[in-house]
Amino acid sequence: MTVRDAELPVLSDGVVRIRPFATTDAAALVEIWTDPTIRSRNTVAEPSEDAASQWIAGHAATVASGEAWEWALVDVASNALAGRRALKGIN
Repeated sequence: MTVRDAELPVLSDGVVRIRPFATTDAAALVEIWTDPTIRSRNTVAEPSEDAASQWIAGHAATVASGEAWEWALVDVASNALAGRRALKGIN
């Protein structure tokens, strides 16, 4: 089995869950992207739900191609988006 054949694992310690991004994360991403500190490092031109949905779809394609694994970090109790982790340059 290669990395490209593997499914993105979902991991949890009971407090935080690491899972693939979902389309339902778009609104939370928009809110996160409006933070000035994050905005200064963000490559998305304008924070909007459409831009967030496109970003999520693009990262899903990257995962599917095996180029990288991208996880959303979420609170287990509320499923609220708290951050992101990625492994890139997988070969």
